[in-house]
Amino acid sequence: MVKIAVLGHDALAAEWAARHVVFGNQVAVFGDADWSGALARAERGLTRMLLAPLGDLQAPAVSDDPHEAVRDAELVHVTDAALAPADARVLLWSGASPAPAGAISADPIRPVWLLPGVALTLPAAADPEKLLRAEQLLGEIGMTVLRRDIPAGPVPDTFMIAGGGLRLAQGAADDALDTRAEDDLIAMMQALRGGTHPIGAALAAMEDRFNRRAHIGTDRMAGLPDLAFHVPGAWLDYNGHLTESRYHQAFGDGTEGLFTALGADAAHRARGFSFYTLETHLRHLDEAHVGERIRIATRVLEHDTRRIRILHRMYGPTGAEIATCELITIHVDMAAGKSVPMPDAMAERLRRLVAAQNDTGAPAFAGRGIRSLQK
Repeated sequence: MVKIAVLGHDALAAEWAARHVVFGNQVAVFGDADWSGALARAERGLTRMLLAPLGDLQAPAVSDDPHEAVRDAELVHVTDAALAPADARVLLWSGASPAPAGAISADPIRPVWLLPGVALTLPAAADPEKLLRAEQLLGEIGMTVLRRDIPAGPVPDTFMIAGGGLRLAQGAADDALDTRAEDDLIAMMQALRGGTHPIGAALAAMEDRFNRRAHIGTDRMAGLPDLAFHVPGAWLDYNGHLTESRYHQAFGDGTEGLFTALGADAAHRARGFSFYTLETHLRHLDEAHVGERIRIATRVLEHDTRRIRILHRMYGPTGAEIATCELITIHVDMAAGKSVPMPDAMAERLRRLVAAQNDTGAPAFAGRGIRSLQK
């Protein structure tokens, strides 16, 4: 995590700050922008779009002194030229007016928190090290970078054109979209998931990153870490509770955490292998409401060379158990369309993880099917 400073008074500044927050940076801000509003919209929109948990987002630290905001910042991003510091380690500028002296111009596709594309224009005497650092920091928040001083490759070109096209499909100008247009834009991006389009690939990479980040702890073989998140408002049904499909999504996030720990990640899928679900049993025991902190504990109940039997248990803020999910997954060769043994390294990780679980045996409810109404 690095410190980022964002200075400005407009919606664009707030969007940049929100994206940095979403990706886990320490963000300090100065100006009259609606910082909290942009973050709320980002949380709402990304929760709807991603098949991965955002986790707990830390609001940017609002400063009443621009010099304090930029202190020790690795990158300073301004949308008001009058606020540009003279001694920033890396200075980015986004705006319609001429860039401040020495600033790298960063022209994004908006909303910045949603569309991960940015075109860079360099100052007359660009510092190569600062440029490299700017590209690195933008990459760390999931941005696909197009350099306007060099011929663009097919992916950045396609990305920027497609991203702009998605915006135009909304009839959008340069200002922020309303939430209805944002939802339409999200639906278009979701339609590209899983394909070869660069926007779909960027979305998949973002989900993979957030799935990795969501699991508490650092030693992935010292037992499987828990998953924690707060219930977003978009996850509620008409009864005011967590809707049924989101239980499946949350438990699916827990399963992805296990797969990530085993090495069954995007790279594994790119080689043509994955896990498919054979059977699932979900039990609803209590209710989950908006804003509540939810924890999901995951255990491996048993496994063989191809299959894993998994148990997830969901707990609310008081520690009460809200729901359970038991499932069986199987390792497959996707091209051949058949099950195959897990690679040796993955099987060894699984054995080590199970050994670290401090196993107390399967709970009494595990393995039971849906109950009969006649009993």
